[in-house]
Amino acid sequence: MDNILPSPEMIAVTFIAAFFVGAALVSAGKYDYLCVENNYANSVNFYNHPKDCSKYVQCWKNALGAFESIEQQCGFGTYWSMNDMSCISADKVKCDEDACLGLMNSEHRAAKGNCRGYWQCMGEKSVPMCCPSGQHYNSTYGCEDNINEECTADCFGRYVAPVVITNETESENNTNALQDLTSTEAPIMCNKVGLENSPSSYTWNVNGRSFSMKCPAGTVFVQKKCDCLSSKTAARTCEPELLLKFTNGLLDESRNQIDVQNVSVLVENGEAIFDGATSQLVIPFFTNLEIKDTLIVRMKYTSDHTEIPDGEQRALFSNFDCTVNPSIQMTESSQNVVALVGTWKQFGASVAVPQIPIDANETVSEKDVTYKFHNKQLSLTVGPQPVEDVEVEGQLRKVQCALHIGYASGMPNFKGRIDEFAVYQCDPNA
Repeated sequence: MDNILPSPEMIAVTFIAAFFVGAALVSAGKYDYLCVENNYANSVNFYNHPKDCSKYVQCWKNALGAFESIEQQCGFGTYWSMNDMSCISADKVKCDEDACLGLMNSEHRAAKGNCRGYWQCMGEKSVPMCCPSGQHYNSTYGCEDNINEECTADCFGRYVAPVVITNETESENNTNALQDLTSTEAPIMCNKVGLENSPSSYTWNVNGRSFSMKCPAGTVFVQKKCDCLSSKTAARTCEPELLLKFTNGLLDESRNQIDVQNVSVLVENGEAIFDGATSQLVIPFFTNLEIKDTLIVRMKYTSDHTEIPDGEQRALFSNFDCTVNPSIQMTESSQNVVALVGTWKQFGASVAVPQIPIDANETVSEKDVTYKFHNKQLSLTVGPQPVEDVEVEGQLRKVQCALHIGYASGMPNFKGRIDEFAVYQCDPNA
């Protein structure tokens, strides 16, 4: 009997043809219709795949300002979750497009990206299963022995024993039948190549063409895994995730080269000038920011805080524009600079540092401010003023909203000039 292995995954890449129709730029991607302008500007640039829960659609703007979209495949055993903005365990996601809907428990199908993996229908839900080490999954015959070690994949270091479903009770019990395995991880066939001088970027080679891609915030490309993983997996010096110096427009000078959306901000002579009315910068890259240990924002700016009316706060930065409360925010009043953090355990913890007095012969005050959430502590530094800090319980709450500079919902926008704005997920002074 011939061994029938699952066919290699065919990755479909949508090639974008952008052209002008009058003043409108039009792109012809398969899922471009999901890429809504206001969503991209204010929150997510990831979307549910309309037909497959194990995939998602990523949207971005190209250099011409046109939307492009592409399908992305989740790892075996995971589904895309809009709430978590990532691929998570399939049993934690309600999938309205589950391939097992209407099928019997005996049905099964091959998994993509893992020769030992398959999906078993249980109670009309897809449950990830793995053949034992030394076997591979055959769409016709199920698990069968390797002949020439053609399948040596590691199935996440665990094995789910194949089962025969006789009733719903057995189905529920068997979904928890996980057995730990010690196995040697096999080399991964990879069509991606990391860039030596840009840890969070890689080249994706598909159908004879190469595409430059960027990893999500806080991750770097790991060649051995052929994937973007937490930056903790790679030893490197602390570098900013975002660095705006405004000497070359809104160019991000960090390794990430993040896209920055401009709303009525004048950039000239190495400064970003905010009018206090409509001006703001929007950075979708930090949507659903996941921070476990460290987030540091350094902001060098000038403003006349004495003109701020008593009791009023003006936004310096936040992720507060998506009908949910922010997890990061910094504001200023006539008296103080205020930092706020929201975690899963604490709705909002804040610290305040007095403003630096404006010299008699000056009309504005220059400020070098550092917002720091690190090891369950929020601290705020404003120039030479004493540092204020507070203990905070829990990890930073993920919010499906972009990072906004100079804006926060429900308060006046920032008025002044910013010389530098940097975001770190490590401590550059450690």
